[in-house]
Amino acid sequence: GLTPVDVSTLAAPVIDQTRGNHQEYEGYYSQKISVNGTDRTVKYYIAEGAPIRCYFTVIAVPEGMNTEQFLTESGWKALADENQEGLLILEAAENGQWGDAAAEKAYVDAAMKAYNAGTYFKIFGENYLVGYEGNGGVALQEYAVENPLKVISAVFINANGISEEFLTAAGA
Repeated sequence: GLTPVDVSTLAAPVIDQTRGNHQEYEGYYSQKISVNGTDRTVKYYIAEGAPIRCYFTVIAVPEGMNTEQFLTESGWKALADENQEGLLILEAAENGQWGDAAAEKAYVDAAMKAYNAGTYFKIFGENYLVGYEGNGGVALQEYAVENPLKVISAVFINANGISEEFLTAAGA
């Protein structure tokens, strides 16, 4: 199974020119982020041979799913391996349930900020988005509305619930 390595245990990447155009770190990682004073986790999967600035698919895991089991059973890990790409995995709180829409929007924003910092992985900056049912998918959809130039393509499955107030404010 997949067991993430905490990015806080990694040394800052050193450019190894013998590796060519490849990410310095490959594999499965987790990172603690603070969201309104609460610790949450975001995870990364970098396929072996993934180039620097590879594409990433940002996935909001379905509510009630074990992240590692989901990545394997859904085929997302295999697809990333096949295409030598990365995954940014957003997951529900410890109980496996997504919180309210505002809290999850703050989580998505904090996760994207940590990811875009590029501390350990060199990213392209434009992403594919996949949001599944629950407020994680809704929050990712809201991120797409607010950041359209950072989204290549997006799909949301049973992630209904963007409020009319949000869309009105975003439209303004």
